[in-house]
Amino acid sequence: MVASLPFINVRANDNAIKTANYFLQSGTKLNDESTVKQLALYDVLVLPAEAQVYNPDFPEKIRNFNPDIILLAYVPSVSWNKIWRDSLHKKLYSKIQSSFWLKDKNGTNISIWPGTQALDLTSDWNNVLAEFVADEILNDNYWDGVFYDEVNDGISWVGDVALANPSDNIDQSWIDAYTQLFARTRSLIGDEKIIISNGSSKLQHAPYVNGRMFESFPTPWEDDGSTITNIRNYLTLEQNVNYTPVMIINSDTNNTGDNTNYRRVRLGLSSALLGSGFFGFDFGTESHGQIWRFDEYDAYIGQAKSNPKELENGVWTREFSHGLSLVNPTDSEQTVSLNGEYEKIHGTQDTQVNDGTIVNQVTLPAQDGLILLRPIEKINRGLFLNGAFARIF
Repeated sequence: MVASLPFINVRANDNAIKTANYFLQSGTKLNDESTVKQLALYDVLVLPAEAQVYNPDFPEKIRNFNPDIILLAYVPSVSWNKIWRDSLHKKLYSKIQSSFWLKDKNGTNISIWPGTQALDLTSDWNNVLAEFVADEILNDNYWDGVFYDEVNDGISWVGDVALANPSDNIDQSWIDAYTQLFARTRSLIGDEKIIISNGSSKLQHAPYVNGRMFESFPTPWEDDGSTITNIRNYLTLEQNVNYTPVMIINSDTNNTGDNTNYRRVRLGLSSALLGSGFFGFDFGTESHGQIWRFDEYDAYIGQAKSNPKELENGVWTREFSHGLSLVNPTDSEQTVSLNGEYEKIHGTQDTQVNDGTIVNQVTLPAQDGLILLRPIEKINRGLFLNGAFARIF
């Protein structure tokens, strides 16, 4: 039998489970106190850069609730959105020259997202954007860094383009232009501010960035799109960046709005825990502005005790001081024998999985993950019987 223990509350700022919210709303929404309190539960927020215009006191408000929160300014790297009416973007628009627009071989402007017009990163737009980010966005303490969106490992996918500065390989020209953007931005903002992209895993960017986001994880456009490729690229980039890693695994509902797809949540979060990444979950590529919380977010597993390990059956595991994370990136069910007894989270959402039971073996469905709590003998100088479990929130 296992002793029945009360829940024990501890400060969880040393918890490996870290969350992010890709929240592309500003204005009235960020002025709402209840929204601010909910957003303060996250460790990283990606917000529209124009929030600094519409919500100048937002950092002070949210840092009253969470002094350590990281605020990143969302900046599209190659699109101009026709709906922008704020003073920040008006100033940026005044710097755009006709030669900056991305055109096809017939001289026609190109769009890569509905309602937007594309810019040519191989033109001098590259330097203009880097300087604008440094001088107009990251010039004070509002933001902790920049989140460059639309970072792609090529441009040929949009069709027959006419780049301002092409080479024999236009896709490599595009990649090189991003390296230039990151390098120029870094030279202007210094070492303290954060630069992440959404998203490229190319290691030629690594000397200048803190990391990237993997959107719609497992990101379908990341090489072959498989979960295992996403995981390997995530871990490789994290190990190679020259600055403190800031990696985000962002899963979503695939634009369905079904936030009860808990398997997708577990897959993304357990994958993030293989590294030091932050995890988020939202609607999808068509909408980023949800505040959804999941049972796993409040589980306390402590800090990593080991490096991630791939088992013979393809399951990945990682041990933590107060828990264990498992992820099955394969397309078949896998069974794992554990090195002792663990407790499942006692959840209120997917209660068939997070049912609070004690296990020494688990079976993971394909493309799923699991967070387990480990037995502990001492918490805050309180002694417990061997085999006793504590859930910490």
